[in-house]
Amino acid sequence: MKTTAPGMSVKAFTAMLDQRTKWFGRTAGRAMCGESQWTAARETSKQANKLDEEGVEIAVCRHGFLLKGLNMSRGEIFAYPMFLQKEFQDAAFLSMDVTCCYVPYLEKVSEILTHLQPLQKIRHCLSVMHAKAHNTKCEILWNAGNQEGAGTTLGEEVEKLNSFLSRCALTTKYMSKSVRTDMLTVHAIGWNQRKENGLHIAFVFQIQKGNAAASSVDARGLQISIEALFVSICQKKHYLYRQNDRNKRRQKIPQKIAKEKKRLLDEIQRYNQQPDGDPVDTHSVVQKLSNKAAESMIWPCEEQNTDGVDILAKKKLSDQLMLVLRLTEEKQILVKEMMQHCQYLKDSVAKVQTLIATISDCIKTGSKCKSNYMALCTLKFIGQTIFT
Repeated sequence: MKTTAPGMSVKAFTAMLDQRTKWFGRTAGRAMCGESQWTAARETSKQANKLDEEGVEIAVCRHGFLLKGLNMSRGEIFAYPMFLQKEFQDAAFLSMDVTCCYVPYLEKVSEILTHLQPLQKIRHCLSVMHAKAHNTKCEILWNAGNQEGAGTTLGEEVEKLNSFLSRCALTTKYMSKSVRTDMLTVHAIGWNQRKENGLHIAFVFQIQKGNAAASSVDARGLQISIEALFVSICQKKHYLYRQNDRNKRRQKIPQKIAKEKKRLLDEIQRYNQQPDGDPVDTHSVVQKLSNKAAESMIWPCEEQNTDGVDILAKKKLSDQLMLVLRLTEEKQILVKEMMQHCQYLKDSVAKVQTLIATISDCIKTGSKCKSNYMALCTLKFIGQTIFT
């Protein structure tokens, strides 16, 4: 894809990092995290024999706009995201799928190449979906939902754009370099145009979604959820043998009852932690349901916890707390972004009005050509569209 590099080209930047690796050796990081082998967490890689470009590396904002991209000729190596990070040093966060491997590499490189030290000021986080494939410690440390100031940013906006650009793969692999670059650039421009046209709708949808999610975690929302789950479980048990005359059908109902019962106990636990709610006796609820609830196993290695709560239960509570904090931040971030977008639209209206006035003066002075007249009609139509 087309990109501008005023200071250094992508090829020169990659060669500089390769020279650093040749002089000082590779970093001690591994491409393993949890049970996953991350192909994107590579420091060096040779160029494939049959491919001129192996893909594109793109930088996307939290709203899905493509900001910049470059062609990858050596696969997914750390040099490409570092080059894009160098182009956006004013960004607040950088979300990746291999943050836990990329950050140590960035620190090692910055020790030798001092002009890259400003890149460490940018905060890093793991995208929400890819964080599930990392180990628990890495997920807690780098997950975007646990980073203060990130709001409800998922970090998976790049995957949406990659899915859109993947439709070009069947045709661009038979094209020349220049035609392939132009094809991807045209698709990227069209993607950004659709995002710009629907940005105001996206803002409203995110505000509504944030308000709905925030209301679902308060005491009243939890109370309604608990009552609905309790009634649902009782109804399923009551009609288990009355409405289901076959064993094949009845086999699925207890599974649904068990899932809803586990969810009910989780909701009661969250409700009891609310400061403005009356505590619910979990034991009495279990007795009324006439069945024992599944208890979490406490292993010997966890006996040092005096509170008797395992680490997974603590992580669930921490995730709920972080969700409330991120939703509060998301409201502030969206208000700020909506104000910036409104100011941008006002500036665009002023520019269009100035251009219309300039062309009108040219026509009045006598330079009435067909092209000027058509341009004036087009601008008037654009102005009416913006005003309405």
